[in-house]
Amino acid sequence: MSSSVLRVATFNTQLLARPGVRFHEQPPYSPEEYEAKTAFIGGLLERGQVDLAGFQEVFHEEALREAVWKAPRLQGATVNAPFADDDGPKTPDGALNAPRVGLASRLPVLKVESIAAFPPGLGQGFAVRRDENGRQQAVPVGINFFERPVLRAEVLLPDSVPLTVYVAHLKSRRPVVLEDEDRRDPAVRALAVVRALLQRGAEAAALRVMLSREMAGRGTEPRPVMVLGDLNDELTSVTTELIRGEQPLPETLKPLMADPGDWQRKNRRLWDLHLYAASDQQAVHIKGTTLYTHIHFGDYQVLDHILFSQEFHSRNPHRIGDFRYLQVYNDHVVDTHMTDMTRNVRTASDHGVPVAEFNLLTPASRQPVQMATPMTELCLPAPRMLNFSLRLP
Repeated sequence: MSSSVLRVATFNTQLLARPGVRFHEQPPYSPEEYEAKTAFIGGLLERGQVDLAGFQEVFHEEALREAVWKAPRLQGATVNAPFADDDGPKTPDGALNAPRVGLASRLPVLKVESIAAFPPGLGQGFAVRRDENGRQQAVPVGINFFERPVLRAEVLLPDSVPLTVYVAHLKSRRPVVLEDEDRRDPAVRALAVVRALLQRGAEAAALRVMLSREMAGRGTEPRPVMVLGDLNDELTSVTTELIRGEQPLPETLKPLMADPGDWQRKNRRLWDLHLYAASDQQAVHIKGTTLYTHIHFGDYQVLDHILFSQEFHSRNPHRIGDFRYLQVYNDHVVDTHMTDMTRNVRTASDHGVPVAEFNLLTPASRQPVQMATPMTELCLPAPRMLNFSLRLP
């Protein structure tokens, strides 16, 4: 079966900024540190032979471009990190404190937009309470935008297949302590943790609504979707599962349904909207090993995810490609809970970098899609010319 290979990564750069610029409670990079950090990023991208990558924690698009172009494979690649520049939000003393996300692609990039506002119709009822009659009522919480705007891009795969890519960096687990609060107070700590969780949960809900609207209404032409992101939680967490969408019903339920066609009808919608995780698909084929992209006080975690739609799932007879392999480059991530050895994260990163490999099928090797078949494909408007836009709250 004829195919070509596509390698996709998500890369938290750990505060990439130009030298001499103050950022995020950190001293500026020296020219030597900047050279080492950009060389680290470019070197890792080259090791992974990456074709398409999403990035987090980028303060300057210029710095990201310089780092990416240090990978020979990505020389001249399209690099975008909208609004990552010296005009970004700052602390009272003038240090940059709102890094952006970015994208690098060897493939043609047709459109890039930065999305800050939650999608219309989502509302703000992320919390509920019961009234005196025991009825639940939504409580508006005032969260209506991403703290770190999401990047949405349209990329052209071989054979002119459009791929929609979302690059995301959700709110971290770091407790949100207000300026006038005592972080040593247990009540303050408890509230601060819930604040972070509520923000991340709201962002996950907003991203899922965006994805559902993007992926609904599939037609006969393939229109795959990927999410590349530091989602700041494990694959089985509530927030990450929310982003992935509802799980398709297992085949074991089919004989239990009164109408044999119910399983097919319900799963058609779920297949269309669900995202599969590269780490989850990898786990099916390997044993005796643990994947991790981050270590926190001895807790080995997968926070950085590559999610993809059914167009790359091996059980889809009308797929355009197959997920093949996931490699996590994490030899620079050290468990400081277990050893005194340290690595200079200023010139590297405290996150491992997942790289997923896909085999793309040629049109001749794909099965044509019929509208009555179980797994229908995504059909959206034709790609537009490259442009930038920003959605603000």
